[in-house]
Amino acid sequence: MLEEQRRNEMYIDELPLPNEVIEGLKKIGYKKLYPPQIEAIKKGLLEGKNLIVATPTASGKTFIAILLMIKKILHQRDGKIVYLVPLKALANEKYQEFKDIFGKIKLGKINIMISTGDYDSKGEELRKAHIIVATYEKMDSLIRHSPTWIKKVRTLVIDEAHLIGSVDRGYVIENIIMRYRSEGIPIQILMLSATISNIEHLSRWIEGEEVKNDWRPVPLREAVLYDHEIYHPDGNVEKIENITGDPIMDKVIHTLKEHGQILIFTQSRNEARRKAKKIANIMRRYLNEFFNEREINLLNLYSQKVLKIGEQTKLNEELSKLIKYGVAFHHAGLGLQHRILIENIYRDGLLKIITATPTLASGVNLPSRTVIITYTTRRFAGYEDTINVFEYKQMAGRAGRPKYDELGEAYLYTRNQWNIDYLITSYILGDIEPIVSKLLEDENLDKVLLSFISSTNG
Repeated sequence: MLEEQRRNEMYIDELPLPNEVIEGLKKIGYKKLYPPQIEAIKKGLLEGKNLIVATPTASGKTFIAILLMIKKILHQRDGKIVYLVPLKALANEKYQEFKDIFGKIKLGKINIMISTGDYDSKGEELRKAHIIVATYEKMDSLIRHSPTWIKKVRTLVIDEAHLIGSVDRGYVIENIIMRYRSEGIPIQILMLSATISNIEHLSRWIEGEEVKNDWRPVPLREAVLYDHEIYHPDGNVEKIENITGDPIMDKVIHTLKEHGQILIFTQSRNEARRKAKKIANIMRRYLNEFFNEREINLLNLYSQKVLKIGEQTKLNEELSKLIKYGVAFHHAGLGLQHRILIENIYRDGLLKIITATPTLASGVNLPSRTVIITYTTRRFAGYEDTINVFEYKQMAGRAGRPKYDELGEAYLYTRNQWNIDYLITSYILGDIEPIVSKLLEDENLDKVLLSFISSTNG
């Protein structure tokens, strides 16, 4: 048994990397590899194999990419590394993270650049970069403009790769991969994703290996919240104390008493604002219970900072008032500076509650002790429909903070008692939908053909 356990363990010291690099990683805090990281290495990550990694949130996918980037910089320094993400906010987060990590590892001067805007730019300035962080759409645009460095890309990392199945983004990811592979450029592809049901189809498409692992650093408990009762899939029912008359607020208070943070997903931007205001009004009464004097002073300072950065709008004024009580809303209607500020205050543990639209589930790293999902239907392209299991799992997967929590809790909230069994069966115990190519849909195929013609005509 002990021998088998040792075979399934791996420490940073065992990696085929120079001692000074290993020591740098250890100083940052990396010492022992997570199971998905070990599996990725065994499947050929550092030997040039294409790989798709599908594991839960906070299971160490980014470090898999970092190990690959270190290996490439050591042995293929002239080849460029491109790290692709779906959101500008996530691009900024990864850019800052990589700058911090590579600044502490002895690899010589590593030039890391970010590119997210101005789709008309040819991107020649990126020729000096070793690592380029970009959004999918920006990379698609860069390929069409064909800057001098574009064929020097030797490593392509695609984060949130499950979006290859999305109606409006999927074809862009497919097009990027196909363009490189069709031109015979020797490129290693690493796709990072949350759980995918048909991962084997994607791994065959990129002619690579697959890492599918349900391991999480913090166990996740999923249940339905109705009235002041929590319904678990095993049939157990747990009561929560009725303090305010609002089940969501009472679950929030319960989590705060255990020093946790809460992420509440709402159907729309307006609903996120309304919910945040309602919670802040109640939090006024509990301010001194959950914050000390120093924290209250810091919240007031951040409240003022909101009014001093970025473009000033009524949204910012609302946000400023909420932050005083440790509450914020987060959605694409806010400017980038304000979204980043909210994320940073939350990561520091000062903000306790964020209400957000599903965009926040798409990669931005904000794990929480408790996640509450307040809807299962929302508007898609002008009509209302139920969300799929994958979207639910993406949101629920944000529950559980590594190093802070022993357990993550995700709750589907309903006002209708008759929905309880349906929510448990369809979402908590439901199967994730398979990913289907969107490239051959008429509208998307037209876009891809036009981009190909555009790039070949120079």
